[in-house]
Amino acid sequence: MNERRTGVLLAALGGLAGLLLGAVLWGPLLGEGGAGQPLVQALGQGGAGVVLLALCAALGAETGWKASDGLRIRFLDLRRNQGSEKDVSLVAELELPGVDSLPAVTAVNPKTGGTAACFSTIGMLVDTSYLEDGDSVRYVALEYADGSTYVVQDDAGNVDNAEYGLYNMDGTQLRLCFNRLVDPAQVVSVAVDGAVCAANR
Repeated sequence: MNERRTGVLLAALGGLAGLLLGAVLWGPLLGEGGAGQPLVQALGQGGAGVVLLALCAALGAETGWKASDGLRIRFLDLRRNQGSEKDVSLVAELELPGVDSLPAVTAVNPKTGGTAACFSTIGMLVDTSYLEDGDSVRYVALEYADGSTYVVQDDAGNVDNAEYGLYNMDGTQLRLCFNRLVDPAQVVSVAVDGAVCAANR
């Protein structure tokens, strides 16, 4: 599985784990990943964001984890064990199967002929090499065959429909995790900062 698709899937896994935590947590919680090694001690309602970041860090390149390995996360509330003779700390468990790849579609920049973006059902990779130093992407949208539009990011309109966004170290790529599932077959073009790029199939 190539680095591009692994990064998109990792962003989605982190976002999904954060959503689950936000739904079930109100106090201290311990998350476990993989073979059960502790990831982080999260406190209060802010725990979801903390665990999301820790999860992405724990599954980084240094660990050798790959999307094809799958993922199992157990969320434990250790306070439940107080006064109990057995372990009753399990709050929720999330298990995601491994995948080798996700079908992806590229969108071509009409001015350069290069790849402007690559997207799948859960996220996208945007080429940001055109940006000046210190600048950032201001508008990203998917345009569907039926005429509707999924605006992923619009700074001017104060719209943020991405669960997760991350630039690479040199700022030439932006990874976005969608806040909904997308059918790539229905997307005809991608709009990035005023450039409309047709989906290449």
